[in-house]
Amino acid sequence: MAANATALSERYDRLLAGLGPGCALHRACFNGRRAEVLRLLREGRCVDGRIPRNFQEEGWRGATPLYLAILTDRCAIVRDLLDAGADVSQGANDGITPAILTVAQNRFNCLRELIATGADVDAKPGGHGKPWLFIASHHDSVSCVRLLVAAGADVHGAADKDGWTPLHIAAAKKSVASLRILLASGRADVSTRASDGVTPLHAAAIGGSVGCLRLLLAAGGAGGAAG
Repeated sequence: MAANATALSERYDRLLAGLGPGCALHRACFNGRRAEVLRLLREGRCVDGRIPRNFQEEGWRGATPLYLAILTDRCAIVRDLLDAGADVSQGANDGITPAILTVAQNRFNCLRELIATGADVDAKPGGHGKPWLFIASHHDSVSCVRLLVAAGADVHGAADKDGWTPLHIAAAKKSVASLRILLASGRADVSTRASDGVTPLHAAAIGGSVGCLRLLLAAGGAGGAAG
């Protein structure tokens, strides 16, 4: 498995190298070469430069250096890029922003850097209508859920456009560990209903998670008819 990961990393490095000097900062971030990153920033390289649309790896098209630093969990470089003014809302062509990537990939240390630079923990990155805590709960990114809750993220009101809260999505996705953290915060309303009348208990039943059902029932969760 390690050999496969190394081979994949080498392949991506070759692809980035093929883009030439214009993506030198991207390549340095991907490979974790911090001294080179700092030198390129001092030289005035664009901190929010984007990978071209014709790049072979489709998911990376439009990605910024910050996106690649978070993808590879280079938290020191993430801090350097943020200090240089990197935009956490600058998404790749598929709409995935560095902020979304951070919580979806459970990049705890990177998230800590974003929060330390004043990022809004209740922001809805990328225009997707879903707050960080919702996305983290969806992916069961436990460390990020814990950090966001500790930073004061709005557990009760951080709903998506359909009125689903982090409790709803954690229950539906069988994210037992994340649900436990949300409930332990003391700020989550276990009886809250989405716009279609669904409660977190309904969501747990839909997802078929016995563990989530037990947690919600123990916390006083209610069902009743949805819709």
